[in-house]
Amino acid sequence: MRAILSTDIYSRPRLVRLNTVTNFSVHDYALTDAPVFHLVLAGCTNGEVYNMAIRGGNMGGLDGIDIWGSNIHAHDIMVSNRDECVTTKSPSNNILVEQVSSTIEPQQNHCRTTLLDLL
Repeated sequence: MRAILSTDIYSRPRLVRLNTVTNFSVHDYALTDAPVFHLVLAGCTNGEVYNMAIRGGNMGGLDGIDIWGSNIHAHDIMVSNRDECVTTKSPSNNILVEQVSSTIEPQQNHCRTTLLDLL
């Protein structure tokens, strides 16, 4: 329980993390109140993420989906949080993110899609 309550977000567990998975799909899930990032795709290739609902808490560091990999299509996703909705990180290539809706939380909303090294 101590790691979950830590103020250092990198010591808290991710709700779902896929490491170096190939030829996959993640769909029809609702992810709620992760201790830190909700869904992390780390070094994955040839995948699709769709029909997802993500509801985060009222603090930063609760990204909806973090992606680094190649040939991944993320679409039809609803994210309600106070941080990034879908973030792509380097190294990444051939990432397509579309039809992501964001519900704005009170006070502030940092919900955005960041595309890095996608060319």
